[in-house]
Formats: sequence, structure tokens, C-alpha cells
Amino acid sequence: MYKKWLIFVLVVGFLSACGDAAWPEPATTPALASPCMGGEWSLEFNRSGGFAGFDETLVLDSSGKLVVDSINPQASFQRSLPSEEIQRIAVRLEAACPFEPVSKSANCADCFMYTMTVHIDGEKYQLRATDVTLTEEQGALVGELQQYFNTP
Repeated sequence: MYKKWLIFVLVVGFLSACGDAAWPEPATTPALASPCMGGEWSLEFNRSGGFAGFDETLVLDSSGKLVVDSINPQASFQRSLPSEEIQRIAVRLEAACPFEPVSKSANCADCFMYTMTVHIDGEKYQLRATDVTLTEEQGALVGELQQYFNTP
């Protein structure tokens, strides 16, 4: 009888270890001022991949100058963004930066691959992520920037 219970406990323990258990989130520390704060900034954002094989890049700076260059779909245009939109992007940029590596699995069929290089007051920050590895803050920034691929 003892052996049956021991085997049962071992099997249950083994099977429960194979599950995708949610680990508790670490306690958060009080937010410190972001090192990504600054007056002048510029960024280059690229979105590639997906089912249709997108390859789009935009360059944006704190003055509002926007340049979009897309290979697939093919499009190129320039325009200036209003200060309200630049302020909204700056707030999202401050929340998402610095771009910390994410420990999630990177396996994702037909996902977009995002690369971003940000220059702020002489410092350089880089992001490389996919749809499944973006943090909430990074996702909000990426979502904000993606809308400009479609609006000349």
C-alpha cells in the first residue's frame, strides 16, 4: 500500500512540474526616474516579418520629423507630427525605456520582429523583440509607432 501512495505522489509531482505554472511576479520597487528622459531624442523603428513579410522602417525625432520607408508594402513619405503626438510618444518612450531583455519564449510563428534604436542626450538604447516578447510598456510604444506606417 505504501508503494502505491509513493508512486502516486511521485507521478502527481512529476506531472505538475510539467505544467505552465504561473510564477508570482517579483515585488516591484518604487519607480525611479527613467534614464531615457531627456529633451532631444530620435528613434529608428523597424517592423518586419508576419504572414505577409512586412519590412517597414520609420525614423522620428523629438522635433516631429517623421520619415517612413517601407519595402513591403512599398511606400515612402515624410511629414511632421503635431506636438501633442510627439508628447504622447515621448511619454510611452520614457515608460518603455531602458529596454530590458525579456525572458519569455521567443517561439512565435508569423510574428512581427521589432527593432528599435533610440538616441537620447548622447545615450543609445536598443530593443529587439517579437510580438510575444514585448513588455506591456514596449507594446504600447510599438502600437503607437505602428500607426504611422499606414498614414502618409
